[in-house]
Amino acid sequence: QGYYRMEGGTRQVSAKDMPGHTRLKMRRMGQGTRTENHQKDFKQELLDREAKAKAAKDPDAAAAEVKIEEPEAPPMIMPDEKDADDIVAADDSDDDDSDDDDEDETAELMRELERIKKEREEEAAKKAAEEKAKAEQEKQDAMLRGNPLLRAGEGFGVKRRWDDDVVFRNQARIEPEVKKRFINDTIRNDFHKKFLSKYIK
Repeated sequence: QGYYRMEGGTRQVSAKDMPGHTRLKMRRMGQGTRTENHQKDFKQELLDREAKAKAAKDPDAAAAEVKIEEPEAPPMIMPDEKDADDIVAADDSDDDDSDDDDEDETAELMRELERIKKEREEEAAKKAAEEKAKAEQEKQDAMLRGNPLLRAGEGFGVKRRWDDDVVFRNQARIEPEVKKRFINDTIRNDFHKKFLSKYIK
């Protein structure tokens, strides 16, 4: 018989084989139930969020946009037959006056909006011109700094290391202070002489 072969059954049950998740989870109040979704006005919420984001991004444009609200209609009063003609004529004149006022307000708002748009375009064009001029100046300065012949007051010597004048170099008492030299020759420089004296002699 093999090692893993069992003649009788076993009573050991793995924890993964036991039944689990035997009850469905239902949404509770505050988790977006069907009743809550029916009571919400998603379109109005979306419009409010868009208006808030637009106001946060560009408050001046949001302040310039003025909603034209339609005036509420006055309550209807049933007139007598003898005054019907007079009331109809008065209503017609009032409607004409209100229409003229609405058109004037709309035209004024449109002119104000056009003026604001024009000012914004001029400001954007001015800003773009300033940025372009600044970029051209930086480019020219970089070109002048890149050419060593055009640098005023700068020598052509070898730059020193960043740790040449720090306090923690050459602190040993027995170590003699060696003055560094620069020789533009790979045979006669100090490093080559030190290498020859160390490995060849």
